[in-house]
Amino acid sequence: MTDSIAAGEGVTLTRRDMVTAFTALGLGGIASVLVGGCTPRDGDEGIGAAQKVLLGAVAETIIPATDTAGAEAAGVVAFIEKMVDTWLHPEERTRFLAGMKRFDADVRRIAGKGYVELPAPEKLRVLTMIAEKEAKPAPKELVVPADGPFVAQMKALTIFGYYTSEAGASEELALDLVPGAYDACHAIAPGDHAPALGGSSPSLRFP
Repeated sequence: MTDSIAAGEGVTLTRRDMVTAFTALGLGGIASVLVGGCTPRDGDEGIGAAQKVLLGAVAETIIPATDTAGAEAAGVVAFIEKMVDTWLHPEERTRFLAGMKRFDADVRRIAGKGYVELPAPEKLRVLTMIAEKEAKPAPKELVVPADGPFVAQMKALTIFGYYTSEAGASEELALDLVPGAYDACHAIAPGDHAPALGGSSPSLRFP
């Protein structure tokens, strides 16, 4: 990957130049995203290699591969990692990472092994069990839980990431960049794909 960016006729900017210029304007955070990096956050370990494998297994359980690509093939894990690193508020990020650790511990307690080691039917059973547990009301004195709800958070990120990917938007759904007249009651026959644009487009509401 080159470290220089063409800025116009006869002008070339390096990544260092961009970061320096944006920092001088007080836009260092934007610069880190534009040049492909992110500023490490203090106080947590982030998502490591083992965690990526776990996230991939959970995402694939939520949207498995069928006649179209599943969550992993659509690049959902990279999307989740980017969202957690650069988009979530610090409190949301802390809850997600803590929820991920708690989820791993719960799976090992329930199934006796890690989530990625389970066969597909057992993955779905355990994921459903933990999701039902998370959905129970928290104690009144616990206004904001210290972690999670991890499964609900993963569902939100996985669905949003998948249906904004090329596979989700153009293979699982039908992408028509120049649609015709709007038909709110258009019938979708068996085998048809729902439209990728319009009312069916996903919007992220993070739990």
